[in-house]
Amino acid sequence: MKAKNLLMSIVVCAFALTMPTFGEQHIEYVQNSYNELVKEISINLSTDKTVRNFNNTYYISTDFIKNNISGASLTWNSTSKTTEVNIEGKIYSFKADDQELISSGISYPLSAPVLVKDNKTWVPMKGFMEAIGGGIQYNASNKTMKIQMPLTEIERLNNPPVADFGFEAESYIEGEDFNVVEKSMDPDGHLITDKSWKIQGDSKEYKTFEELKPNLKVGTNIISLRVKDSIGRWGEWTSNELKITANQAPIVTELKTDKESYSQGEPILFKDYTYENEEWEEIVEEKWTYQYMGQEDSQIHEDKPYKLFSEGTYKVTLEIKDSFGKWSKPYSIEVKVTDKVMQSELMYRFTEGRMGDILENYNNFNFQNFEAIIPTRATYTGATLLMSNSPESIPTKGILYEDTFEGEGRILYHHKNASTDGSKKRFVIIMENINEFPIKVINMNESHKGPSTDVLYLGQQVTQDILGQGREKQYTLEPGEKRYLYDTGNRSWYTGQTISGMLDLYSQSPLKITIAMVGDKTEFQHMEGLTYLPHDGVHTRGTFPNADRYYTVDIDKSKPYKLMLGLPSGDIEQPITGYDALTGKDAVNKGNYGVKYHIQITTEENTGILLNPRGNIFKGAVGWVNGRSFAAPSGHLNGGKNAVTIGTVQPDKKKELLYMLPNGSSAPVLICFIPESMWNNY
Repeated sequence: MKAKNLLMSIVVCAFALTMPTFGEQHIEYVQNSYNELVKEISINLSTDKTVRNFNNTYYISTDFIKNNISGASLTWNSTSKTTEVNIEGKIYSFKADDQELISSGISYPLSAPVLVKDNKTWVPMKGFMEAIGGGIQYNASNKTMKIQMPLTEIERLNNPPVADFGFEAESYIEGEDFNVVEKSMDPDGHLITDKSWKIQGDSKEYKTFEELKPNLKVGTNIISLRVKDSIGRWGEWTSNELKITANQAPIVTELKTDKESYSQGEPILFKDYTYENEEWEEIVEEKWTYQYMGQEDSQIHEDKPYKLFSEGTYKVTLEIKDSFGKWSKPYSIEVKVTDKVMQSELMYRFTEGRMGDILENYNNFNFQNFEAIIPTRATYTGATLLMSNSPESIPTKGILYEDTFEGEGRILYHHKNASTDGSKKRFVIIMENINEFPIKVINMNESHKGPSTDVLYLGQQVTQDILGQGREKQYTLEPGEKRYLYDTGNRSWYTGQTISGMLDLYSQSPLKITIAMVGDKTEFQHMEGLTYLPHDGVHTRGTFPNADRYYTVDIDKSKPYKLMLGLPSGDIEQPITGYDALTGKDAVNKGNYGVKYHIQITTEENTGILLNPRGNIFKGAVGWVNGRSFAAPSGHLNGGKNAVTIGTVQPDKKKELLYMLPNGSSAPVLICFIPESMWNNY
């Protein structure tokens, strides 16, 4: 029996070291039913291809025996037509279709016959292991097996390794860097080959202390360590306490300016502020805001003021964030501005300001009073727009929009996940070659944002990307071939979150586009079973030809002008019209979402350009041809009083402005043109 036990130990040691599961499992030393110290290994039978289930019986292949049992060799006895396994001089033989294992003249019954499959011989696992002295317990619910075996003589004489660790201090602050001091050892001089860390109350075990560290909580943490030696024996758990105190948010203690008051348009210098925080922790971000106190409900501007332009008192507020991610409470001071004017706001914005800066306009001049400019040329051409925004809130899986285009195409989508069944959803855009010959499709530019609950930010980011430089992709589609243009894939799209995006495409031949909300496992072949979701009656859906508008405006120096975009304005600016391909009904794109405006501007003198939204809260972007796109505004605009600086045009130097109404914001907007001779008038 001792020989069998020793043999079984060798067998299962080799078994354990080669199974993939053992990278995650521990070899445990436990007491068996006879109160003897034995070794127990848990394995996952579904992870090894040399272990298979035939007719509800687990088998091991001869490859498994040869490759995983130390010292085992296999031979074929052509006389008896048996497979012979030699393990340290003891022969175990078996042959196909027999239901026994022979060793030293003794027959060991097997629960099922020996099989030959895939040019390999397979023997029932349980019978083979029991024949060589092993004990096996099978758990059908999770397909695991526990194998217990006596220890070898080397293992019985081996003392367990001893875990020992500590910390340089009794307590640390959240976010503070520190290291563990470890002094684990093995009394027999064996190498420490593995470690396992855990925190009391956390069922997970960690290979290193660095993996454990992010899971420490404020308070007293009971941390435990055990180590394994090169023989494969784990020692006992050793535990220590580690106290973590809460990280304190920074506190701004002082903020001052270099003067008590300033003229309008005079530079404001803020002295270095002082603050309290952990000594080792850096300040990584500042958040400045300012607000004019002379008008009720005046807008809070998200910026550090450099110059101010209205007589009265401003409240300037600073918040700081430390490297742990905690923000200070707001610290505010008052800045007084006199009635003396050193520089007008328009002069500053158009000469020193940044594109995207908000024009505060505390003089309250009305942009609607500017004279409407009539473009000297207006051309409607360009891409065919496929707009998918209805239903904007998607209640269930289904096809949102589908149509075919040829030539230039543009896809716009803006949808919220409004499903309530709890299953994971994906958003997909599929292109399909409906021709009888291969075609090429060029993706000239694209932007996909979200999921997020901040729809204004999504719309701004998509617009800024599309008006900027694109990265071209080319596809070749075989006849009938389908391919994803976009797939949210594994990205989590939770109920209540919105996704938004746009693509500019070119296809020389007809290309079918399908836009849909699908399930986690939906493939192309499942699309035919999806229903077409109905229009929600509020938002826009449809196909709109000629979704590019080219306006040429010539600005003289006599007065300021305005150009209305996104709202009917005379015979020039009208909503783009098309059809709903799913219903056949006419469609009107109110606001002209997805329409790209190319505004070519010439001037008689330096002229400043402003964007003034006339709807509700606005967060958009603009771009200049051969230039760059930028957020307009850098914060957000609310109401018709404020505007955003979008640049200047010099005389006789034509520039082309690019504008699109961002998803989530409202039309219309005014593009305003103010000659330099009038910058001090407002």
